Amino acid sequence: MNEPKAIRSGFRGVLTHPLAFAAEVASHWTASLAASAITFYALFSFLHSLPVSDEDAFLLRGVLPGYTSQALKHIFTGSGPKLVFLLLIVSISTGILRWIATAAGRSAVLPIVLGSLPEEKNGVEKMNSVPNTAALFRLHALRVALTFTTILANLGVLALAEAKSRVPIIEMNETRGAFIHDMSVFFGVIFVLGFIVMLASSVLDWYLELSPIVAALHGTGVRDSFRIAAELAQRRTRQFSSVSFTYGVMHWSFNAFLAFFLFLSINLIVQLSLPLRWTFLASLLAIWSVVQRFLGLSRLVALGRIIVWDDESASYAQLPVNLKKMEIGEHHPLLEPPVVPAM
Repeated sequence: MNEPKAIRSGFRGVLTHPLAFAAEVASHWTASLAASAITFYALFSFLHSLPVSDEDAFLLRGVLPGYTSQALKHIFTGSGPKLVFLLLIVSISTGILRWIATAAGRSAVLPIVLGSLPEEKNGVEKMNSVPNTAALFRLHALRVALTFTTILANLGVLALAEAKSRVPIIEMNETRGAFIHDMSVFFGVIFVLGFIVMLASSVLDWYLELSPIVAALHGTGVRDSFRIAAELAQRRTRQFSSVSFTYGVMHWSFNAFLAFFLFLSINLIVQLSLPLRWTFLASLLAIWSVVQRFLGLSRLVALGRIIVWDDESASYAQLPVNLKKMEIGEHHPLLEPPVVPAM
């Protein structure tokens, strides 16, 4: 099977199921709107909790030039721990929301769009198309957990690089706690450990992206889906990479086109009234989101087509040699007409 055929199967699988695609967009928009509401509520709550004295309020008006920054510094002094705690709560809340919305949406959408793929494998073994919903939820939870782990690992790399690059400043044979940073050591630690974290997270994320497709196609559990996905990623590296690269080019091409269109429309946007301006920007955002969802879902269907093709190849390899010859049209001695002696 060639990669263009898989890409066409991806487009066809989404276009022939518009209701499933609408459900995919609705789940994504629901999670995004809920996450945005939580973020804005947390931001306004944090700003409202900051102590602002009458002196700070007076300086913030800009009556005395140059004192606004001092007023802001005084207001935000001591709010670091509260801000870190708030960021942690918002990150966990948005992660849980996106996990629930994505897992619920994909559990309903993937079996439908993948159902347009062939259900027979060489006419010998029927594909199990009953999805494992619990496995899909757990696999998406693992992907969210991987995202948080990657962020924490990168923060740990930064902290370790900062600690290892410290060079104490010695004055009168005493350090007095002062130090500078050796930038070569700092960037060296970040480059080496950051590359290791990026490589490990990319490989695991790739396996976890293929695992829900396997679970939706074969109804396997978390462990079996992850194992099969890892084997497929190694066995069909060229096909998966080619399809992902093609869809990546389409993603970035559309983003570049939309950015260029927005740049050309700046003069028009400025001349519009405020309600029309927000309507125009919201429409562009909605179009961008719909196209991104379409490309993302069709890419999953294309990857599923490669998985089905791999199953078909494995089933064909297990056929007896005589049946293989029959499929490719070779003569078989048992099927040749008997020789009737001449009278």
